[in-house]
Amino acid sequence: MGLAALWKSWGVIPSAIMGHSVGEVAAACIAGILTLEQAAHIIVLRGRCMDDHTPEGGGMLAVGMTPEEAAAVIARHDTTVSIAAFNGPQSLTLAGRKSSLEAIAAELDAEEIFARFLKVSHPFHHEMMQPSATALREALEGLSPGPESLPFFSTVTGGRLAGASCDADHWAGGVRLPVQFAATVNNLAGYGIDIWLEVGAHPALVRSLQECLTGQPAKPTILASMRREREQESLLETAMDLHLAGVGLDFKAIT
Repeated sequence: MGLAALWKSWGVIPSAIMGHSVGEVAAACIAGILTLEQAAHIIVLRGRCMDDHTPEGGGMLAVGMTPEEAAAVIARHDTTVSIAAFNGPQSLTLAGRKSSLEAIAAELDAEEIFARFLKVSHPFHHEMMQPSATALREALEGLSPGPESLPFFSTVTGGRLAGASCDADHWAGGVRLPVQFAATVNNLAGYGIDIWLEVGAHPALVRSLQECLTGQPAKPTILASMRREREQESLLETAMDLHLAGVGLDFKAIT
């Protein structure tokens, strides 16, 4: 939220916004759907419900496969494993019991297919998260989101979403349901977005954005806000790249 406020102070105003997984809470806040206090409240309750209600033994595995290929390898090992995030045409995250994911990772490593465990505490977006999702829905009962002040696209649904829909059920779904990142990016591209800025302390989704946007009629500009250990320099470099892409900046505010 601080980085988004900094970009805004420099004249970078989004035409639309989306967020990946828990980042959707910040995106909804930037879109005016949630107040900062509401967003912080959701984050705190989300973490508390996960700690109190998620069973142990789960994990997440990033793989370089299509959904069809992933379904085939899951069928050979453990059908309770599921796709937790559709990050690109050939970029997925699996979630489930860690022992089952280890067996899948071993097979993929032997076939020289990308497979890397994520350093996470829970099997996010998997059926093991349902108790946490149910608890979060109950804890957020009475949440009153506001109307969106700019187009808001949800990775829970994969498309544009009205602010009024971002209620307790929505945020509970964001814990349990898979992240529809690729579909959301495609819908944003169809909306006319051609300059993409990842708002975060280090690039995490730039490569997925590039993968999703391959084949667009016009080559999009895809940028990350900053990079670890060279935050100030990379932030200024990105500001210049935005300027070169045609984004109007308030250079007097950039010090």
